[in-house]
Amino acid sequence: MPKSQSLPVKSSRTADKFVVRLPDGMREQIADIAKGNHRSMNSEIIARLDLSIEQDKHGDLTVRTLAQVTRRCEELEQELAQIRAAQGNETPKAGLQQLPRLSIASAQ
Repeated sequence: MPKSQSLPVKSSRTADKFVVRLPDGMREQIADIAKGNHRSMNSEIIARLDLSIEQDKHGDLTVRTLAQVTRRCEELEQELAQIRAAQGNETPKAGLQQLPRLSIASAQ
């Protein structure tokens, strides 16, 4: 989390506590991931919750941006095929005229 958005630091005595029941095997997965990231399990869980909350705030923007970039790539591929055909390098192929669209439900 960027420093400008960091949460106030509380001692473990004054920090909010919440008991979570984890599905079988999840504790071990979190422990392995936390170890790989050189964090405590608590720090790993907090980091992942924070990331999830940030993605909820900005997630739609990411999906819309991906959809826009995908559409632009498709347009550029079509333009390139037309330029090549006009230069005599290749004939336009029907498949390139109507490229398949990626389905990104939230962006449409």
